[in-house]
Amino acid sequence: MGFNELLADCGEFGYFQKLLAFGFLMPAVISVSCTYWTQIFILLIPPHRCKLYPDDNDYLNAANLSLTSKDECHLYQNRDLKPSEIVPCPYGIVYDYSLYFPTFASEHDWVCENSWKMYLVHTCYWIGVVLGSFSLGFLSDKYGRKRAYQVAVMLTLIFDVATFFAQEQIIFVVVRFASAFFGRNLATMSFVLAVEYTGPNKRRLNTFMWSFPYAVICTALPWIAYYLHHWKYLLIISWIPMIITVITSFFLTESASWLITQGRLEEAAQCVHRMARINGKNMDRDYIIEKLKEEQNQCKEVKSQGNSKPSTNTGENRCSSKTDGGETGNLEKKDEIPLFNIILQLMRSPNLRKKLIFFSVIWFIACMCYNGNNLESSNLPFNMYIVYSVGGLTEMLGIFFCLFTIDKFGRRWTNAGCFILGGVLGIISTSIDTKEVIIVLALVIRSCYSAAFDITFTFTNESFPTIIRGRAISFVRTFGGLGSTVSPFVVRLSEKEALLPLVVFGMLAVASGVLTIFLPETAKQHLPHEMEDGENFGKTQPFWFCPFSEKPLEEEMEYQRKTHFCISDISEDGKDNNTQVKCISLKKLEK
Repeated sequence: MGFNELLADCGEFGYFQKLLAFGFLMPAVISVSCTYWTQIFILLIPPHRCKLYPDDNDYLNAANLSLTSKDECHLYQNRDLKPSEIVPCPYGIVYDYSLYFPTFASEHDWVCENSWKMYLVHTCYWIGVVLGSFSLGFLSDKYGRKRAYQVAVMLTLIFDVATFFAQEQIIFVVVRFASAFFGRNLATMSFVLAVEYTGPNKRRLNTFMWSFPYAVICTALPWIAYYLHHWKYLLIISWIPMIITVITSFFLTESASWLITQGRLEEAAQCVHRMARINGKNMDRDYIIEKLKEEQNQCKEVKSQGNSKPSTNTGENRCSSKTDGGETGNLEKKDEIPLFNIILQLMRSPNLRKKLIFFSVIWFIACMCYNGNNLESSNLPFNMYIVYSVGGLTEMLGIFFCLFTIDKFGRRWTNAGCFILGGVLGIISTSIDTKEVIIVLALVIRSCYSAAFDITFTFTNESFPTIIRGRAISFVRTFGGLGSTVSPFVVRLSEKEALLPLVVFGMLAVASGVLTIFLPETAKQHLPHEMEDGENFGKTQPFWFCPFSEKPLEEEMEYQRKTHFCISDISEDGKDNNTQVKCISLKKLEK
């Protein structure tokens, strides 16, 4: 009996998994959501203009402004309006705080010729995400999901608090970098752990729990910011879910799937036993250990005979590279292999190499489009609070769309459709002049990019084997971080042409949708466990495969148990003829 079957016996989404989803995954995602949207809001640029005289502190007091001001960053030196006598704001900048609120960017005058500083902070923030993905992915694979998560969440809270006291610009950049380094990957680590405890037919619920808080926070936080009316108060509010996340991290259970890959079967069995007990199932811990050891020993025997052939789709082969006593098996200890060598191993495996390259490109585009579209929302000619709130509501629609489609139509077809639809709408938006139509298209595009981002996350998590899942996801998310790093500069193209960023994002999104189609479907499939499982996963899958016409996985497994049995070709003298173990249909035997 493999871990997947133990998981099915314990309950694929019982009370234990619900506790993980609501008590662990949701607080983590809410914390990350608050960090993400707070990062955007505290660097917003309110409407501003040049001061007409040193004591001009009222934005609305702008009598004869048209006779003295060329634009929001320049004044005419004389009343004759000669272009040659234009000067930058000589008395400073005054901001309109009647609707907007003071931000860190406005307090330090990061506008006009200093506007690059705001983009620099966003860039450093996403560089922190990139480096954090590498580091925390390695730590979660080497030292476990629980330890890496606890360290990251506590350091994130520390640096978020430090942001409040940052007065110098360089210190502000450093603490935002550190907050991104540890904080932005909390959602990833919590999602990986939740998925590893969830059955294949219920993993879409984790996707919902991972993505829905982003939309809720996006809808509510602008109005909280409007009510508080200062960036520091908004920052304090973001600490509350992070404190709750710190507390819940101490009640976290280590990933049994990760413990199995480390050969720590006693601890893995204890985790499975705890899961079964909380789900109301009666399962003896010794029985669990016995089944895990049987599977491990069978795998070692097969490997020593050189005739192992892992399942191509279900990922049932869960043999660890270590024994329970800590002895190394035929495989090298994956947790001690440097990340660079892990990537080399992936690149040597054709199927895994294809997934690694494709997902790297897809993550780059998905994060660029999603983050860039969020930044671009502040440039739309409408009320900022309404734009972001309605944008959050449209993201909710995209999330519900994912919830009801990614199992029926699969990850890749749904993902490709969202990418391509959003990209095409972005491209054609340049030919539309009506503001109302533009805002509707922008919201639909945002919903498509949000859905594509969420599906990409689930799709990636299910495509790589457990033993290197954390580092593989960290690697491809690194490219996502690079995409987010580039996105502020793409958004800045709007200073030359208002809708140019939508065209750039649109063309890239269409290309990403095409790439997605050539990846194997993971819906309703067991997670691959070892490197061999990951390499063989999806090789025999037809190009037009869609889970809509397939049986649910648990029904298929039950069908296989009732209608098939496995035999090996052993000669009459008892000697093994070194042939493959085969599963034979009972109907064929009856014939």
